[in-house]
Amino acid sequence: MELSFTEREEPRWPAGDAHEDHFEPLEPAPLPIPRVRTVGGVLTIIVGLLLLALPNVVDLGEQVATPLGLLAVTAGIGWLVIGLRSAAAPEGPDDGAQL
Repeated sequence: MELSFTEREEPRWPAGDAHEDHFEPLEPAPLPIPRVRTVGGVLTIIVGLLLLALPNVVDLGEQVATPLGLLAVTAGIGWLVIGLRSAAAPEGPDDGAQL
């Protein structure tokens, strides 16, 4: 079985229209400023990870730093989850259907 390769075909659309159909996306919306609760939760997670990775830097033994690190990571994640914003409930009668 022999495969034969042919030369590349020219595109079937006109090349002159490519500039006219150029899409310019809108500027993205600015990032919201994080709340104090969010910064605190992230910092708590970072402290917990540092305690787990480098327990001797704080001059704590591994037996003390490991549970403290796990507790700090868990508390930080819990703090972030509890602080999640919930969507406002729609006003008026609600039969549970969403479109």
